[in-house]
Amino acid sequence: MNVSLHHTVDLQQTIWTVEKLGALSILICALEALFNFRRIRGGELVDWTVTRETSWNYRTKPVSRWLDILLVRPGVVALTALQCAAAASMLLLGPEHKGWAGALDVLLAVLCTLFMVREPFGRDGADQMQIVIFGSLALAHLHPTPLIQRSAVWFIALQVILSYFTAGLSKAWSPVWRSGKALPAIISTRIYGNAKIAHYLDRRPQVSQFICMGTIAFETLFPFVLLAPPVIIVGMLFIGMSFHLSIARIMGLNTFFWVFLATYPAILYCCRLTLSFR
Repeated sequence: MNVSLHHTVDLQQTIWTVEKLGALSILICALEALFNFRRIRGGELVDWTVTRETSWNYRTKPVSRWLDILLVRPGVVALTALQCAAAASMLLLGPEHKGWAGALDVLLAVLCTLFMVREPFGRDGADQMQIVIFGSLALAHLHPTPLIQRSAVWFIALQVILSYFTAGLSKAWSPVWRSGKALPAIISTRIYGNAKIAHYLDRRPQVSQFICMGTIAFETLFPFVLLAPPVIIVGMLFIGMSFHLSIARIMGLNTFFWVFLATYPAILYCCRLTLSFR
């Protein structure tokens, strides 16, 4: 009885922590969009009128009329401000406001999906993970039974574990990654570039190859975190945090760290459950 109660409390704390960290990642993203007004002012490559023409579905379905209103100015500016307000409100909520948290989860999931539709180009794993997080938690709040809530947390954890594993397999299959040439090539690009670090790695291919192989090993072995002893679990999550923090710092992907960090409480919760069955 005590074990069951402990797991219930732990589950609620996990959901609350995931919501807070996920909301922080969205708040950063929304503020960036508002301060970088070119992204939403219209007339750019990521403008909805351009994106709409890339898909026949958006040009033919009746829903496109609503998208034409929401995803161009002034609608898209209002959506960005609403996203910012919703994320900030989530950060201010206490754990006792579950009803409001559920409504904000639904709203943030819808808004993230709309922005993904508007700007499908140049997206990274952080953008998809935001939809996974808030879409899962929205369902957990709409039908708040322990089974549904545990399933939502497990889905988030397994989704990020799968993303690591598939990314690792993809890199392991690539001779460019195995040779160590991929990292300096990525960092040399204009969008994700860092000239000093790229120059450093170009002059030290052994260091670059070590980092590339270490990344492949970490990502492909990450699923074993569910079966690992506590010290290995903590070590792997620390490596993951350092990995995402480095990417955010070097490549300027400011939300990358926070959105993946938001999934770590879910991974910890699932690891604790698997440990209890051993």
